[in-house]
This record gives sequence, structure tokens and C-alpha cells, in this order.
Amino acid sequence: MSEGAAIKGIKKGLNSILGVRDKVALIHRVYMVTRTWSEREIGRGEYRDVEVQMLPSPGIKEFKHDLRVQEGGAVQQGDVLLKGISQVSYPEESDIDCSSSLPGVERFYRIAGKEYTVVNVRERYLTWNVLCRKRGQP
Repeated sequence: MSEGAAIKGIKKGLNSILGVRDKVALIHRVYMVTRTWSEREIGRGEYRDVEVQMLPSPGIKEFKHDLRVQEGGAVQQGDVLLKGISQVSYPEESDIDCSSSLPGVERFYRIAGKEYTVVNVRERYLTWNVLCRKRGQP
């Protein structure tokens, strides 16, 4: 079997493998939120949120104390690492980095009822890891 055929086979079953976490009732659900402001400027007017659950659910690592890491800079207390986000479901970095170029539109993650912004995205083999920080923290 060629390397390309092997990768294609792995990609075909990747979401099923990663989806095992969704069968466990104790995991936190992760939602991508798109917030649209009525005045077409963030923070002005009324807003409307649209939440979409990230599936298959990523693994979650919570950082309980400050750390310094070689790659990616500082990890702070309260940061969350979303691990193993499927590149089959989210093939482009822009699908998960919560960026928006539209006026009055902001994107972020909601995990366990708390809002998080993206600090760093790291591409792994067939998956993404996303470091998130609570909104409003430096």
C-alpha cells in the first residue's frame, strides 16, 4: 500500500476515531460562536449569537498554573488547549482560528459556558491543536 493510500484510509476513519470522545458523557462540549452586532461595530448595539458545536469534540487540557513553553510563548493559568481537532471536519486554519474580516462580527469559543479567544493554532498530523484564553484576559 502506498503512503498516499494509507493517509487517505486514515482520513476516511479519522472522525470516527476522534468521535469516541462524544460517546463519553463527561466531556465538555465545545461551541464555535459567531456574534453579530446590529450597529456593524463590535460592542455597539444589540448582538445575536449563533453557536455550532464542534464535532467530533476535541480533547481539552486545562492549565491550572502558569507555564513557560519553548514553542508558542507563554501559557497562562486558565488557558485551555483544544487537542485533536479533525482536519477532515475543519480542513483550513481559518475554520478554527476564530478570525473574522466582516464588520461587526466576532468569533470565539464557548467551553463549559465560558468564552475563549484563540491564542495559537498548531497544525499536527491530520489534526489541529488550538490554545485558547478566557476573553478579557491579557
